[in-house]
Parts: sequence; structure tokens; C-alpha cells
Amino acid sequence: MKRALLPALLLWAAATLAFAAGGTALRRADAEAQLQEEGRRLQRLLAQRADQHDAHLTAISALAVGLPVTREPLAQLADGILRFYPRVLAADVAAVTAEGTPALVFTTRPDCAAGTNCAAAVARGAAAAIDARPVPLPLGPGRYRLAKRVRDASGTRALALEIDAARLLEAEAATGEAAPGATLTLYLPDGTLLLERVGEGPGGPFATRLAFAAPIGSASQPMLLRLERQPSLVALVPWGLVAGFGAAAALVVALGLGLLRSRRAAREARRRAELGEQAARLAHAGRINALGEMASGIAHELTQPLTALLSQSQAALRLAQRGGEGDGALLAAALEANVAQARRAGDILARLRDWAANELPPPRPVALNAILRGVAALNARDMEARGVEVELDLPEPSPVALAEPVQAEQVVHNLLRNAADALEGNPSGAPRRVGLVARALPGGGAEIQVEDTGPGIAPAVRDQLFEPFFTTKPGGMGLGLPLCRTLVERMGGAIEAEAAPGGGARFVVRLAGAAA
Repeated sequence: MKRALLPALLLWAAATLAFAAGGTALRRADAEAQLQEEGRRLQRLLAQRADQHDAHLTAISALAVGLPVTREPLAQLADGILRFYPRVLAADVAAVTAEGTPALVFTTRPDCAAGTNCAAAVARGAAAAIDARPVPLPLGPGRYRLAKRVRDASGTRALALEIDAARLLEAEAATGEAAPGATLTLYLPDGTLLLERVGEGPGGPFATRLAFAAPIGSASQPMLLRLERQPSLVALVPWGLVAGFGAAAALVVALGLGLLRSRRAAREARRRAELGEQAARLAHAGRINALGEMASGIAHELTQPLTALLSQSQAALRLAQRGGEGDGALLAAALEANVAQARRAGDILARLRDWAANELPPPRPVALNAILRGVAALNARDMEARGVEVELDLPEPSPVALAEPVQAEQVVHNLLRNAADALEGNPSGAPRRVGLVARALPGGGAEIQVEDTGPGIAPAVRDQLFEPFFTTKPGGMGLGLPLCRTLVERMGGAIEAEAAPGGGARFVVRLAGAAA
């Protein structure tokens, strides 16, 4: 489960960061769209006001042609323009003689007289106009003059309107303000700065730049409008949504881990059940396979009671035929010996039948000495053929433990066979002994020790001895020791392997006490 936790945390962090990045990108795109929309609105507003300035100049030029007769109407028109359009600061009309000398014939400036430089300034502005089109002339930061010239029968008239650029975006109604925090600049085509409104500064080291730039669609006043914002990416992060998404993602990850844990637990339970079934099948198969190995020992053991039965029966038959005095006691003794040998043969056959059965009775108190003696007797001929000496160390009274006799015999039989196989590698002349030991444990219960004088167990493989299909024997299947562990654990005990004090290997089977 710990191995799945780190990838899950990394996945949660990646998903949360991706959501934060996506939310930030969306909010940046929304801020960009708002800035573009605001820029287009201001662009339209400036174009409308530029057209208004052209219209004012056209109206003034219509009356300026009739001066001095039209002075009063011109004054009324100019006063109305200045009153209703505060951004128009002044209106001037100058007459230009054939010699090129200008004379101011109309103005809304109280401080301008006919002999001042006002007429010259108006004339210079009008001289820059081409084909009677207005030409904006910068007058410094925040102001510019819109000039135009017209001709009539009496000569040339130079007209000019002075515009306060700072008021271009001050609407008569509540419109025209730029987006909050945006820096707004307005330039003439030659780069002259007419208007600058500084908004918020860069938003720290993680600032992003949003910009809008567009020309004003006016032939007479081709100004350039720019809007710019530099918000911080940190400020654009939708922290509330990110926190909500992170919590939801954490819940999903937790549910996923819980589901993964439950599935793994279910798989582990199924695997254990399958292993249990497999172990049961292996145990049954092991008992069946062991029958072949034990057949010679069982046949040898059965030969003894059967031979005794035959000889005793023949003796009894001769006594019965003779019919002499005192033969009755001898006949009774022969018959009692026959009964004992028949019971012994029956016990051997019953044990063989239980060994082959697939279902075994539950553990019960068993004397371990009898188990070890029986296994040693069954394997005596095979051990003798191999040149292996089996030594029994059985205290009296016999240690008693909870076990199932057939399973306990199978465990000891497998361990004895493994020990004998390990002795095959001993050099000639080396001792070939296997010890079978029964011991009572101080805290209750008992243990069985199977110890050999073989080469011992390599430390590198000790932890793998009881794993299924692991073997160090050529041609081995790796099922004997796992089967032993399964049978011992089924009886409520434990098995372990260790190095014997005098060299070789020792397997220790610990079983619970009879009173447990």
C-alpha cells in the first residue's frame, strides 16, 4: 500500500497544479478579453469625438467666410461649443493677406488681441493643412490644436480649435474610464505623447503583460491608443476553486486508495484461499506420493506380524492335532500372540488409510515419542540402504502436544527424507547421522528437532526455504518444505530452520501444549 501512496500523491499534486494552471490561464484570457473590449470601446469613443471636432471646425468655417458680417453668429456658435464640449479650449479665426501676413479676426481667448502672436500661431497651423483637411498640431503634453484653412472671394481664412487631450476620455455621461489598473496612453502619429494615465505597476516577479493598441479611425486626428496591464499570475490564480478542486481530488485519491486497498485485500484473500486449497491438494498429493516411498517400509513392517501370525497359527494347529496334556496353555498363548499381531497389522493399515485420506481429524493430544519411533521404523530399511544412521533422543515420559498424528508423521517423514538427501553430498568417511529429538517446552507444548550432519544451509537461501517451488536439490520440485509449513501451521504450530551447533542443519517444529 505504501508503494501506491507516493504515485497517488504525485498524481494528486499534478492534477491540482494542472487545474491551477488551467484556471489561471482562463482568468488571464478573461482579463485579456476585458482589456481588449475596453480598448475597442475607448477607440470608438475617441473616433466619435474626433468626428465631433471635425464637425465643429466645419461649422465654424461656414460662418468664418462671411466675417465680419457673421461675427455674432460665429461668437454664439463658438460659445455653445465651448460650453457643451469642455475639452474644446478655444476657437480662432485668422485672415491671411496676399503677402502672407496673418491677422486675428475672431477668437474666444480673452487674452488674445489682434497684434499678438495668436494670429501667427493659427496661421502656421492652417498652413500645414492640405486640401482643406484639418491637421492636429501638438501644443505640449495634454493639448493639441486642430487647424484648417478655407478660401473665399476675399482671401484665405485660417481656422483652429485647441483641444484638451486630457478630457478626451471624460465623457459627458459616466463613460470613458479605462479598465481599473490599466495604463492608458494616447500618441500623435509622430510619437508626441498627448495623454498618459498610469495604472498599477507590474505585479511582482510573476507578472504577465496584457496590451491593446489601435489607431483612431479619424483622417484629421490619426492618434494611437494604447492600454496595458501587468497583473500578477499569483493574483490570477483562482485560489478558492483550486482549494476546492484539491480537496475533491484528495477525496477521490483517498477513495481510490481505499478501493485499491480493498481490491488488494480481496485478491490477497482469494490468493490465500487458492494457496490453502493448493496446499490441501499438495498435502493430499504428497501423502499419495509418499505411499510409494513408504510402501517398502510398510510391507516390511507388515511382514513381521504376518510371519508371526503364520508361525503361531502353525504351532497352534500342531498342538490341536496332537491333543496332549498341557497343550491348552500353549494353544491359548499362541492365539493371544495371533490377536496382538493382527491388531498391530490393523493399526498399520488404519494409519495407511488415514494417510491417504483427503480430510483429517482436528489436532488432539499426541505423544511425540510414538510419532518419531513410527517414522523411524517406517524409514529404517531406506535409511539403512543409504548408509544413514537415525538416532532417537526421546525423553520419558513422552512430551505431549496438540497435533494430528498423520500430519505430524508426514512432516517428520519429509524432514527425515530431506536430511537424508542432504547427507548424499558428504565426502566418503564423513559421519552420516540424522537425529530425531522430542523436547517438552517450559512454557507448555513441545518441539520436534530433525538434525543432520550435512553441509548445512547457506545464509543466502535460508529465508527462501519455505517458499513454494524453491529448491536447491537437482530435480527437486520445491514443495516438501512449504507443505511441512502448511501442515504445521494447520496444527497451530510453527517451523523454522537453523544451523546445527556441530555443523549441518536443524529443523525445529514447535507445537502447542495439550492443555492450550
